[in-house]
Amino acid sequence: MTRIPKFSLMNFFSRILSLLFSVIVLFPATAQALVTGPNALESGKFNVRLGYAAETGVAKPGAGMAYDHSAQVDRLSLNVDYGLSPSDSILSPTLHLEASAFRAAAETAPAGPLYPADSGGWIRLGFSANFFHESDWILGWHASLTQPVDVAGERFVKPRIDSLRAGLRGAWGWTSVLSLEGGAAVGSGLLWGADGQNPALLSNLFLSGRFENGTAPWGFRVGPFFEADLSSRPDRATGTTIQATRLGISLLPWIALSEKWVLDLGYVQKIIGVDSHASKDFLVGLSFTP
Repeated sequence: MTRIPKFSLMNFFSRILSLLFSVIVLFPATAQALVTGPNALESGKFNVRLGYAAETGVAKPGAGMAYDHSAQVDRLSLNVDYGLSPSDSILSPTLHLEASAFRAAAETAPAGPLYPADSGGWIRLGFSANFFHESDWILGWHASLTQPVDVAGERFVKPRIDSLRAGLRGAWGWTSVLSLEGGAAVGSGLLWGADGQNPALLSNLFLSGRFENGTAPWGFRVGPFFEADLSSRPDRATGTTIQATRLGISLLPWIALSEKWVLDLGYVQKIIGVDSHASKDFLVGLSFTP
């Protein structure tokens, strides 16, 4: 099993928290499967989000396997987004930094144990910008670079981690409260630090709504998503070849608790798929924008 050098997960996460705090100090604000890309910020503004996600349900390794097994991955993420100064050709440039830690339960099946429990994490640096931003249309792009930390790549049930990822995102204002959002991205899989993740195409389409309710605006995004591996890999524990596809639907509501705080929730349900590592995801996050 290929891993990068192991050290304490608690030490790893505390170091990342310190790094993110340093970013906030160095860049103070002057006054804010699922891949539409990060949201853009105005120059000089930043956003901090703490999120929790649980990938659970049923894992189905190998199309020819006679059994499924349960999946459980808990993930904690801290994100900082900072708006950079735009230029004539680069609109709404935004820098993104993410630190995530996860814990995955042991994988077992009637035939016996597959993989032991595991924990790890990653650091992600990303950048996004818009090609154009009109009153009713937005088209942009995003790219990211990710370093895994103590990731057992050969496991079947694990978070998706791409060493490199790039894609397009867009939105169209349908009415004063409804819009259509969508995007597509290509992920490289794991190129360094660990192995066992295939490159993949990821896409989604959302109907998005935003409603004013006095001092507490709220909204939602709902729509289908599709993920498909672009290559295959052998799975040692099951003796099968893994090339995953997953089609499902996402429901992502949010509400502004105040001018600075936003609570977001999420439920992601797989409808059909092959070699899928989880059948449902639950998400919750709290964002702060000074």
